[in-house]
Amino acid sequence: TGSSIGDIGTYFPKLRDWAQQNNPVPTPINTIPGIHIVPIDQHTVAYSFKRTSDMYETNGVAIENHNTAQIFFANAEITSPDKEIARTVLNYYLYTLKQIRKAN
Repeated sequence: TGSSIGDIGTYFPKLRDWAQQNNPVPTPINTIPGIHIVPIDQHTVAYSFKRTSDMYETNGVAIENHNTAQIFFANAEITSPDKEIARTVLNYYLYTLKQIRKAN
């Protein structure tokens, strides 16, 4: 649960204070240099950043649910020069992750 709470703070900036206050492991919330986060809905974001090790952009989706007794966080990301392939793969993962979140 501790790492899930920290991950929520990393990918959901509006929940960073909540994550810091509720994280049972007293560690700072990670930040990813140059990350661009776009909210999809209140529980889902898309994000992108460039890794320093290569020139390709990493694209990802993250989904959370912090309003229940069982906190849920999951993300999927892909680094590819082909943005269309990345979008297709992430849409599939997003659909799957939303189904998992609903089941929790």
